[in-house]
Amino acid sequence: DLAHALQSEKNAGNRIPADRARRIIIDILSAVQHLQAHRVAHCDLKPDNVMLQNVKTDHEVAVVTDFGCSKDFTGYDGHMAMPHPPGFGKGGSVMAWAPEVHHAVPGPGQIIDYSANDQFAAALIGHEIMAGQADHPFPGAVDPVDFRDEVYTDVEPELYDEALRRTVRELLRCDPAQRMTAAVALEELRRP
Repeated sequence: DLAHALQSEKNAGNRIPADRARRIIIDILSAVQHLQAHRVAHCDLKPDNVMLQNVKTDHEVAVVTDFGCSKDFTGYDGHMAMPHPPGFGKGGSVMAWAPEVHHAVPGPGQIIDYSANDQFAAALIGHEIMAGQADHPFPGAVDPVDFRDEVYTDVEPELYDEALRRTVRELLRCDPAQRMTAAVALEELRRP
């Protein structure tokens, strides 16, 4: 899985090269875009749930796995949102939740919107790939309420190009209305 690949690179004193990082992030975002097109939220995107095939070859592919926490929004009107009654499980691990999912409060008439959650989680993975370790893009934030765009910490620019770093940063926008979509991110990352 991607978590083990990251650890192997770290143990060897290396980082995943930019072209490989870009391909992995593109594969993850392609999966997110496909799921969203079918009105499904994964809800548990993290390095442990990304498998790599043909590792370190030109044919390497990242595959998203473990759909045990996913949510199907077929039959729900509008966005990928559903009622959020008391006792409702949000699904997945806390580290795979965007701020709006983390802070959704259960109660009568409340909804929880997952429409921009998975691209946020994909960007957390992208940031971790570029940082070379489990690194938080919002340092000092002990809770997603502390996530603020202005405290985002970028990775070393000498290792990763501006387009890749900017795309990850835009996917990590705290306000889901300002967050880049998976489709736009893929368009940005596929440019030569």
